[in-house]
Amino acid sequence: MLWFKHFCNASDGEFVSLIESQFGLEGYARWFKLLEKVGSRMDKSDLCEATFPVRFWCQYLVVRRPLLLRYLSVISQLGKIETITNGQLLTIRIPKMLEIKDEYSKKSGHYPDNVLPKNIDTDIDTEVRIKKETNTKTKPCRQWLDDDVELKLARWFIKLLDDRQYEWKGGKKPDEQKWAIEFDKLIRIDKREPKRIAEIFKWCQAPGNFWRKNILSPHKLRSQWGALTEAIKAEQQPKISVTPRRSQDGWLIYPPDGGGRNLCNKHKISMPAGQKCPECAEAENARS
Repeated sequence: MLWFKHFCNASDGEFVSLIESQFGLEGYARWFKLLEKVGSRMDKSDLCEATFPVRFWCQYLVVRRPLLLRYLSVISQLGKIETITNGQLLTIRIPKMLEIKDEYSKKSGHYPDNVLPKNIDTDIDTEVRIKKETNTKTKPCRQWLDDDVELKLARWFIKLLDDRQYEWKGGKKPDEQKWAIEFDKLIRIDKREPKRIAEIFKWCQAPGNFWRKNILSPHKLRSQWGALTEAIKAEQQPKISVTPRRSQDGWLIYPPDGGGRNLCNKHKISMPAGQKCPECAEAENARS
């Protein structure tokens, strides 16, 4: 279809007034861009629909995925369109396009493909490129929402680092959406529980912890997960107290017995080879 009828009082209609009240002038503009796109795809079969990847629709209507889906849901409920989702492909059907179809295409038998000049800029190349990208193993970027646990974890991590006055590189905080992707990998691929993720990161950020300056992103947390869990297990192991015994001549003898011994004549303490006298060590610490 080459063109469709546009009434001069279209803005006064109930439908247009509703989408303008909810989405502003952008809602009005996107509606007519939908009409243009579906109309341009109509051929002799009068099939009033257009099928593209969701990513293409977002680019074409200049909108992010959550808002696109909400916008389509509203106008679908108003009976203006029908949507069909097949994987990453989204079909938008506008049944009433036939009512405003131009008479030119019907009478002349000419359609956009054989009417438009060959050198005119169209979106065919873009469509082909996006379809190829969709068919590759790389998935399109998801927009994480406020209620998503992945985004909540990202924001909580950033706040935890802010609270300890961590100085971000270049003074710029990380991208919450990119961090949410890393948390998605931890949860979805590595099967880690969100609560456990938060516990381990909080443990890492404890004052004096060796990992405090090393685990500063979800990517690093994921790569060091095994080492971190082992460190936590070792820390939670009960400490074995070593009680020395006193010999008849007054020496304190630290176990285990046998093997080489280290003797401190000043304090009359006998220790296994390689160990330092605790009394001497305490005195050195006091001086320093």
